[in-house]
Amino acid sequence: FMLFFVLCSTLLIACEPITPNGDQYPVVSADDYYWYNGEKIYLERGNQEYIIYDDVLRSEIDKEKLEYTGTDRHLKDSNLKWGITKPNAVLTDLEHVLYRAPSYKMGEDNIFVLLSFDVKLRDSNDLSILQNMAEQYHVEIFKEGPLPLWYELVCTLPSSSHAMDIANRFYESGKFESASPSMTGVY
Repeated sequence: FMLFFVLCSTLLIACEPITPNGDQYPVVSADDYYWYNGEKIYLERGNQEYIIYDDVLRSEIDKEKLEYTGTDRHLKDSNLKWGITKPNAVLTDLEHVLYRAPSYKMGEDNIFVLLSFDVKLRDSNDLSILQNMAEQYHVEIFKEGPLPLWYELVCTLPSSSHAMDIANRFYESGKFESASPSMTGVY
């Protein structure tokens, strides 16, 4: 039982942006969930990754390991692009990958956590709470949402984790009505 506990504890590693040593995400983790209507929804890791990389240095990245690439309205630097790795691809030159998030299973397909997430304030006077938490987690308030009290936030390159994990932290703080990551399906 103790060995099982140690193994499970080892898998609870937080999913953080890439470091030069190229740490890999665990396949199974109790941290792989999001909140929907007050309920924790667990997800199973997929076999691809969503990355942000510097296009000027793209020749340094194994191009054949990227299945899709593109631009994102959240990225202010025009040299930054997003990419989705081919299934089970292992990127070897991670120095030029600036952000990475795991994919999750949706049936036989993968869904991807993007850079952004939405937060709903409890009250219009809570904007300063949102600003303080955004600063704490190194995320940026991108814009006010289309509905009252909603804001779209974006992970920045020094963010402490990926968008789903940070959205969970915002929600679990109890300071907000809702927080949910932006995800997309198969391209």
